[in-house]
Amino acid sequence: MSTVVEEETSSTTNDVEPTVKVSKNQQRKQKRYELMLERRKSKRKEEKAKQKQRRIDKIRKAEDPSLLTRHGLKSNRMENSSCRIRICIDCRYDSMMSDKDVGSLQKQIAFCYSANRRALAPCQFYITNIDGQLDKRLEKNSAKNWDIHLRNEPLEQVFPHEDILYLTSESENVLSSTEPLDERTVYVIGGIVDHNSRKGLCYQLALQHKWRHARLPIDEFIKMNTRRVLACNHVHNNQLTTLPDAIRGLRALEKLVVSQNQLTILPDGFYFCASLLSLNLSRNRLTKLSNKIGQLSYIQELDLSENEFELFPKEIGFLTKLTKLTVAKNRLRALPHEFGALYNLRSLDLSYNQLTQLPESFGDLINLEEIYVNANRLTIFPCFNQCSRLKEIHMADNQLTEITDNQLKPLLSLISLNLRGNKIHTLPDQISLLPNLERLDVTNNDLSDLPSKIALNKKIKNISMTGNPLGKIRKDVIRLGTDSIMKYLRNRLTIDDGTASSTDQQTFDIPKSTETDDERKRRLYTEHHVVRTTGTFDYR
Repeated sequence: MSTVVEEETSSTTNDVEPTVKVSKNQQRKQKRYELMLERRKSKRKEEKAKQKQRRIDKIRKAEDPSLLTRHGLKSNRMENSSCRIRICIDCRYDSMMSDKDVGSLQKQIAFCYSANRRALAPCQFYITNIDGQLDKRLEKNSAKNWDIHLRNEPLEQVFPHEDILYLTSESENVLSSTEPLDERTVYVIGGIVDHNSRKGLCYQLALQHKWRHARLPIDEFIKMNTRRVLACNHVHNNQLTTLPDAIRGLRALEKLVVSQNQLTILPDGFYFCASLLSLNLSRNRLTKLSNKIGQLSYIQELDLSENEFELFPKEIGFLTKLTKLTVAKNRLRALPHEFGALYNLRSLDLSYNQLTQLPESFGDLINLEEIYVNANRLTIFPCFNQCSRLKEIHMADNQLTEITDNQLKPLLSLISLNLRGNKIHTLPDQISLLPNLERLDVTNNDLSDLPSKIALNKKIKNISMTGNPLGKIRKDVIRLGTDSIMKYLRNRLTIDDGTASSTDQQTFDIPKSTETDDERKRRLYTEHHVVRTTGTFDYR
């Protein structure tokens, strides 16, 4: 009977699949990922409901609500429109663009068509000189079914000579912003994406064919110091107080620079730019970041410096592809625990805020390489448990009083440690065991000594320690620089071990140099007037 039981138990144990051991860190990440998926589903439902409500509100407010329905848009064609203004995109520049630029032009044409189709009174939209790569792309997107005038013929064969007005930024003629557009005129836009590498091309073409030319009245609305071409980088350094909600239509936008403006709030439509990779909102007046920031999940570089942020929403943890984050010169008092979910973050700047401590989840930033937390109110050295790739730590001008061995143990890749302007009394012996440490700045602290074992670290190139009440290291040693300090510590280390002979001590000891009266006065002055305003020891 017992043998049968043993056979049954052995068979059942063989059928059970072996369990795979999963670390606690992997379990936390898995839970965090599952939670993010659940939140994403609920957010999609909420967003769909809001879109539906906005569509209903838009239909109610419209002059002709039937035009905003799908059936109404199909009947809202150019031939039935009351607007007879003609706008044309001249695409004769196909051979001058790369495949990528042609694709960008095709997207812009599609966006223009979409905006015109949804207008209450669509204008007469023309595309001429369609050939080559652009022709293939438009055919692939079924452009022949669009409500748009597509022409393979050149511009001069489609319209009379006297009707053509070429829009170019080099023209001395300016369109009036007060007078209405002329229905007898065809307003032509050069269809070229060249990133300003072919300046004056459209202007020379207009002169060659003796067409009328003019430029848009951009100067009346935006101060521009260069060419009158409105590009991405021209959105910065203006007096913008808001962004239009229509920005939601820029679904393919990858880079946006809106720095040095007067923005106080971001519209809801801004968070629909889901393709953003780089965003610069520095030097504005933003005070709050919406919890919809998590929708920009592809963003890699984010600059929020020199604003008025005090807190961040926990949804910032959804920006898992973020590699560089700059939040310097704000009013941050604390960071959410979800900050640790930014596991791709490599560079972080939190300088000049009001942080008193960093969350424990900072230890999960496994790819972090440099961190700047200068000029805050930190009293505790942060937790960097899993930050084995961290190379630079800049924590100058805080209120740190101590650092323990356990806090430094994980920092095996650390190259530069800047702790100037704190209240540190002692440095742990672990600092001498950091294998890659090259630069150590402990200027203006309360140190009375340095660990002798630092002398064993052969990679250290620079030690800055002026402005400390050092009672165990001679001042002339400090004045002679890093090499002198390292020799002094090595000498002291051999004495402590009892391995140095009297001749060795004489060899390692640093002789007091003979100095003139002027040099002596200068030395005494610098020793009694400790410099407290030296620049930050940053290595960027």
